[in-house]
Amino acid sequence: PAVLSRVLTEGYKRAIIFLDGDNPQVRMKAREAAKRLSWLPTRIVETGTDPKRHSKEELDKLLGSGV
Repeated sequence: PAVLSRVLTEGYKRAIIFLDGDNPQVRMKAREAAKRLSWLPTRIVETGTDPKRHSKEELDKLLGSGV
């Protein structure tokens, strides 16, 4: 709920949900979040690696510059 509220108040135009994908419960929650953001272009990024393990350059490539 807090993330959804922030998306609304900050005026985001798209959403990217990034997860490592090694936990089925986390994958389920990510898909639920994407459904709640259905009015925005939303995509889920799964790499099999924890997002914090990626360099800035890798994140830019995965997510697109300007994110």
